[in-house]
Amino acid sequence: MTAPSKRAAVAPDPLRLPDPRHASRVPVQLDAAAVERIRQAAYALPQVVRPADFIADGTPGFEDYLDDRGFILLQKVQPEQRPSRWIAPEDMQAALQHLDAVGSARGAHALMVERGRELDALGLSRQGRHWERRVTQTLSLGVAGVPGLPAGPTGLGLPVAFQAPVPAAAVWAFYRDGDADALRAALGPAPAYPHAAELTAHLDALLERSASNSPRQLDS
Repeated sequence: MTAPSKRAAVAPDPLRLPDPRHASRVPVQLDAAAVERIRQAAYALPQVVRPADFIADGTPGFEDYLDDRGFILLQKVQPEQRPSRWIAPEDMQAALQHLDAVGSARGAHALMVERGRELDALGLSRQGRHWERRVTQTLSLGVAGVPGLPAGPTGLGLPVAFQAPVPAAAVWAFYRDGDADALRAALGPAPAYPHAAELTAHLDALLERSASNSPRQLDS
């Protein structure tokens, strides 16, 4: 009697990516259905980027820029209609969490735009693959009692603005829930300017030289 034939194994659903080469970049824990969720909601996901978020439009190799850096193409460019849309493999899990919390129904894109404006008001911005915040620290220069300087034990205070790294997880959480207080708590206190000692020493030397040569020009 002939033995019953074994049932053929069911092949996994293929990834419906615009560039099949990018299938190897997808994290192994994500199946085709998860990737398709991200692809269909690309317009409403804060994790999704365009080449213009990194380089100026018209730069040679514009459409290849993100490909060369390991991003995954979700939607091809439609000339005169929409830019291409990409995502970093490490941001795909956060994108799925976002869809679980916010969805992609009507109004989702407008909500993301509004929360992006709130981040901007807090001094947060995306720089390439990373997030940063603008921090201002006032350095106290050590020249006191010099004619032309404001009165006070520390002499002159100079505000210095710089960019400090921000954990992306804190930003993705804000995009999901809009909780600004939780975002501030996650960011913690503003970090100190890393080159404060060097800059203060340099400016002190300039002040001392100016005070000895031309005190009237200290304001400038």
